[in-house]
Amino acid sequence: MRTSLGGTLLWLWCSSIALADHIPDQARSTCGLSEPAHGCQYVFDLVGAAEPLVVSVTVRDAFDVPIAACSTSATLIPNGGTIAFCACSSARRAGYTDSTGAVEFVFDGIGGRGTLDVRVITHCYGDIPICGVEHIEFTSPDLDASCEPLSAIDVIDLAIWAGGLPPTYSQYTDYNCSGTVDVIDLGVFAGSLGTGCSTGDP
Repeated sequence: MRTSLGGTLLWLWCSSIALADHIPDQARSTCGLSEPAHGCQYVFDLVGAAEPLVVSVTVRDAFDVPIAACSTSATLIPNGGTIAFCACSSARRAGYTDSTGAVEFVFDGIGGRGTLDVRVITHCYGDIPICGVEHIEFTSPDLDASCEPLSAIDVIDLAIWAGGLPPTYSQYTDYNCSGTVDVIDLGVFAGSLGTGCSTGDP
């Protein structure tokens, strides 16, 4: 009877290891973000020419073993601090982890201003939330988040931008995070004036 019980326990132990080897583990998996170019916020545009937000994910199991070929997605979610938000195609990116358990998601073609949350979910063993980052500050020249295909950035956005000029201040119109809204920020805005969502955005 002891041998039978011991064999059963060994089988259960081995089975649990085999099962855990396929399940993404929140404590062992990681996600990180690229740094904003100027420190205080990410500055998006609608055609992918500005700085993208890169979400780097590594999916591991409970034994810290990377999980390859795992379907994974990352989504930008507007939170209570988001004044305006739009995406030229989708606020969700999806892909598969490589042999090291890693996958990257690149976000651009984003309009609006405020704060976003990033949520990463694996789908290779059901839908398992594995990591996330909250309250990512962002802005864009498309300040009212219209994301129109032809001319999203117009006089309405210009009026919003001008509202941050001295003696007032708005971080969301301070594109280089200098602490003041000036001609340099106007140059960033003017460079996108009249543009709309790129049809080539993924």
